[in-house]
Amino acid sequence: MEKLSIDLSDDLAGFVSEVAGDDARSEKASDYVRSLIEEDRERRAWLRAEVRKGLDSGDSELTVDQIWKRAVERAASRAA
Repeated sequence: MEKLSIDLSDDLAGFVSEVAGDDARSEKASDYVRSLIEEDRERRAWLRAEVRKGLDSGDSELTVDQIWKRAVERAASRAA
């Protein structure tokens, strides 16, 4: 495993300390940062896959306004 050192502002270091425990250099802090990086990697992979699905789906027969209206209607029905 490669070791990586990063500099954090006092504010960010304080936040990591709050989340991971009192000592921001502890193994808990490393675990916390690793989990954030892994979550980011997974989100990026998901987003790339979604963009690829959209591109592969071809052109829509709908206008942007029609697509937006459907999205708003779906969101409203889910909220109800």
